[in-house]
This record gives sequence, structure tokens and C-alpha cells, in this order.
Amino acid sequence: MNSFWTVVGFTVKNKLRGKAFLITTLVMVIIISIGTNLPYIISLFNKDQGQVKVTSIGYAKSGQADGIAGTKLAEELESYYASQEQADIKLVAYPDAGGADNNEAQLKKAVAANEIDGYLTFGPVQANGLPAVYYNLENLMSDSASSSLSGALQVINVNRVLQDAGISEEQKKLLFEPVKVETVQVPIGEGAGQGSERTPEQQGMAIGLTTVISLMLFMGIMITGQMITGFPPSASLTFLL
Repeated sequence: MNSFWTVVGFTVKNKLRGKAFLITTLVMVIIISIGTNLPYIISLFNKDQGQVKVTSIGYAKSGQADGIAGTKLAEELESYYASQEQADIKLVAYPDAGGADNNEAQLKKAVAANEIDGYLTFGPVQANGLPAVYYNLENLMSDSASSSLSGALQVINVNRVLQDAGISEEQKKLLFEPVKVETVQVPIGEGAGQGSERTPEQQGMAIGLTTVISLMLFMGIMITGQMITGFPPSASLTFLL
């Protein structure tokens, strides 16, 4: 029996000194370290996540009769985004160049000079009381402002309707006050008590602990398999004897 443990000790020392074992252990340590610090690593690449990308959109202050409604709507849009804490759009006004064609040519030059990302043009007044709005930009694939403009126009239209209805500013604030929805984990199934709810932090710790344990089990299985594979037959005979 003593010779058996001598052979086991000799085999373990050889495996621990082997390059394959050292490389495998080093790789596993690196993987575990990366998995443990993954949230921090992700945060390093998302430093600018809290910063809102601002899209500059130009418009011309038309003095023509057919462009007054569009100019007024653009000014309302400019005021709307100026009142936002983190506005994703900035309206840039350009003076009247003397006609719709000249105004659009002026705005195109501004886009070419990278002063603005796109520009607004307006059409006839529609049934909802607002003129048709056209967002012009060079590359449609880079469009990230259309949905924001649509939402802002919807708010402006609602404000106009509410103003015509004689609703006060306080009542408007109540109407536009955002309703917060909180996500709550609910245990489903028999035996689920009130103390079984977990916070996101607890869930993250549980997932990290499960990952570490799985990696440790994997390492143990791999090391044991390598030891069995390299175990000399004479040791097995000694153990049996």
C-alpha cells in the first residue's frame, strides 16, 4: 500500500510539473478572471454610454407665405428639444435665402460642410393642422432621428389640441408625466415563499458563482483524466497486490 501512494505521489508531481497541466491551469485562471471581472471590462468599453449622441438638423426661416407654417413648426421643435435635459436633436436655424429652392441649396451646402447632419423641409398643411414634414439627409442608413422627430411632432400636435381645449399648464404636466414601471421577480410554483425573491445583484453573484464552480469541476475532471491516462500499469498491480 505504501508503494501505491509513492507511485501516486510520483505521478501527481510529474503531472503538476508538465507543460500541458501548467498551460491548461493558466488558461483556466485567465478565463475565470475574465468571467469574474466581465461587468467591469464591459463598463470600460461603455464609458460614453451615458452620453447622448446629438444630431444637428437645419431648417430655413422662410419669409414666404407658403413657408410660414413650416418655420413656425420648426421653431416649436427647436423649443421642444431645447427644453429637454438630454436632447438627441439640435435644430439649427438658417436665414431665408429668398425662396424655397435657394433655402434648400443653402441647407445642402451646410450638410456638405458638415455643419448639420440633415435638414427639414415642409409641405402643405395637412388635416391634423401641421404641415407635411420631410427630413432630408444624404445617407438613409445613418437615419437615427426620424423616430425622435415623429415623437416630438406628436407632442407638439397634442399640445396644440390641448391648448385649444383650454387645459392649463399644470394639467398638461399631469398628462405628460411619465408613468414608471418597475420590474419585480415573482416566484412561481409550489413552495415559493416571500423570501425567495432575488435582486439583480444577487442573481449576478449566483451566476458568477455557478460559472466558477463549473470551471473548477471541469478542471478537476480534466486533471483526473490526465492522471488516469498517464498512470503506470505497475501501480495498478501494486495496489491490487
